[in-house]
Amino acid sequence: MRGDVAVIRLARLIDVAPAEVMALLNDPDIGRHMPLAGDQFDEQATRKWVEGKDGQWEKNGYGPWAVHANEEFAGWCGFQKEAGAADFAMVLRRRFWGLGRRIYLDAVGKGFDEFGYESIVVTLPPSRKSSRVLERLGFRADGETEHWGERFLRFRLSRDDWMRFTRSRGTRE
Repeated sequence: MRGDVAVIRLARLIDVAPAEVMALLNDPDIGRHMPLAGDQFDEQATRKWVEGKDGQWEKNGYGPWAVHANEEFAGWCGFQKEAGAADFAMVLRRRFWGLGRRIYLDAVGKGFDEFGYESIVVTLPPSRKSSRVLERLGFRADGETEHWGERFLRFRLSRDDWMRFTRSRGTRE
C-alpha cells in the first residue's frame, strides 16, 4: 500500500475483531520477530493478549493502539511500560510495511508531545539483524535487556534527539 495515499487512524485494540488480531499474531513473518508471543494464538489467547495490551491504558495512562489504514486493520503500535521506560513497538501486516515511517512519526510524536516522555526505548530481538533503521530515526544503542528469559537489544530516543531528527527532516512544524 502506498504510504502517501492511506489515511491512518489510531484506535483502541479492544475494538478490533479478534479474528483480525489473531491473523496478525499468527502470521509467520511477524511471529519470528515476536519471541515472547509463543505458540499459535487461538481466539481465547488472542482475547487475553488484546485485553493485556489494552489494559495498559488504564494502568499506565498509555498503551498500544490498533492501526487502521483506509479503515482496514493494518496492525498495532504504541507504548508499554517496561522497566520504568516507555517501550515503543510496531507490528504491521506485510502489505502495510510501507506505512511504517508515517505511523512511527505520528505515534512517537504523541509520545513526546501528548504523554510528555523524556525518552522512548525500543527493544528488538537479536533475530532483527539490522538496527540501521532505528539509527536513521534518531535512536542510539542503549545496551541489552531481558524479558521473560529472552534477550533483547535496547535502543533509546531522547526528546532532544527526537527534536533534532524531526527538524532535520522537516517533519514537524
